[in-house]
Amino acid sequence: MLEKELEMPKELYDMCNEEYETKWTNGRVKIKRFLAKELGAIQNASVKVKSSNGLTPSADINPVELRFQSVLKGVVEAPWGVNNIDAIYNLPPQVLDWVFTELDEFNTVSYKKKD
Repeated sequence: MLEKELEMPKELYDMCNEEYETKWTNGRVKIKRFLAKELGAIQNASVKVKSSNGLTPSADINPVELRFQSVLKGVVEAPWGVNNIDAIYNLPPQVLDWVFTELDEFNTVSYKKKD
């Protein structure tokens, strides 16, 4: 399994401990490369399929849930509870954004086009 170790930016780490009182002892985060079935599970958990006319299904992607599921499945080590969705729901938004951005660059989770 391919993994990548990251160091949370000092400003972000300090902000978490001061403003959110996280009491983290370090800012190290380790992420992993997704397998195809993990990526599919993340995307399935983030999509709501509906049918407006009873015939043609359409899919709505929930970008917030995509972030939560990506962090849940992609983070191997972190100062918060890994594999704990409640801990991820309670992350400071700036940390969630930073981790998701790193995961998306490492895995291409989102549906946006890459340059």
